[in-house]
Amino acid sequence: MTKLLLLAALAVTLVATSAAQATAPGKNGLLLYLRHVGPREQIFTAWPDGTHARQLTHFTDSAASDASWSVDGKRIAFARDFDCCGPNEHLDVYTMNADGTALHGMGLKGLNGNPIWFPDGKRLLFGHSGESSNGLWTIPAAGGTPHLALKIAGDFESLVLSPNGHEVAFVRNRSNGSALFVANLGSGVSKQVTPWSLQAKPKIDWSPDGKLLLSRTESGRIFTVHVDGSGLETLVTGNDYCSDSFSPDGTKVLFIDHCSQGGVRSHLYTVNLDGTGVTKIPNLIGHWVSWGTAAT
Repeated sequence: MTKLLLLAALAVTLVATSAAQATAPGKNGLLLYLRHVGPREQIFTAWPDGTHARQLTHFTDSAASDASWSVDGKRIAFARDFDCCGPNEHLDVYTMNADGTALHGMGLKGLNGNPIWFPDGKRLLFGHSGESSNGLWTIPAAGGTPHLALKIAGDFESLVLSPNGHEVAFVRNRSNGSALFVANLGSGVSKQVTPWSLQAKPKIDWSPDGKLLLSRTESGRIFTVHVDGSGLETLVTGNDYCSDSFSPDGTKVLFIDHCSQGGVRSHLYTVNLDGTGVTKIPNLIGHWVSWGTAAT
């Protein structure tokens, strides 16, 4: 997984915009995930029972990262990483259909990542890191000129938008810990959801009903918490576990093991929202998993 760290402080300058959604509510559809194929990560989909795994990208000059579903489960957005870790590294935002066809790049320069669909499917929200332009930007899904949506300063990562499009959640990092924060897109007012000492980490998600945030601690404790910071519940704890996604029907959570190895050995699991029913999904290896709605 390529991590794009956006430099941000909580003094936020907002430009009027709609917002993208997290896991969209609906009937459970395909899993979208990243998997190493040789030296590069590629995008795969599979059914939640582990069958019908399908490789969608076959890049030989780059790697895929930060893949996400459109609300209707028909399209995918992701970042394509060229010259990874080299002096000329840059990440462009790409889209494609759920079957891997109609691949389209935006032609963006610099470090761009975490693209998310707007609910109408016509625009994308993405992060950009640059000397004077750190923040969140929007761009038409068909391509065009990007526009600044949210300017932030300081160190934060793992962006996710509320289902109603009014708030954005993220992990903020500092020297003595990391915490979940939520910012209102209309007013710019932000609030801390978890204490620094909890060490909240990516990948985070917002429940389809808008009530819960999903995250994990550095020690592998996967938890949910209400947006106001109350009702923190541990779902499962394990060595090197990472949180990933709510199910669209809101009854389950996806997580992986061997998180620190970048998905090379990571198996996929589901757990019920009450912490029961931990189930390993057979045959699947990968990470940065998102659970899409069933396409209609």
